[in-house]
Amino acid sequence: MIRIFYINWYSFFVAFILGIFYVYIITKDRKHITFNDISKNVYIDEHKDCYKIDVINVKCLDNVDYPVPFI
Repeated sequence: MIRIFYINWYSFFVAFILGIFYVYIITKDRKHITFNDISKNVYIDEHKDCYKIDVINVKCLDNVDYPVPFI
């Protein structure tokens, strides 16, 4: 029986490690936003308008399911 598909494991692991390293390099300069510093940052939208976000702490009601933000 002839093997048509063969994985060269050495090349696979070298390419995998280089790919992980590449993703690490291109994403390490991105800043992660937390709720502690969200009001200190200035944000720019696609129309080049600048704005800041004011954070106000409010008391949550016990019987309401609040959505979780994607920050």
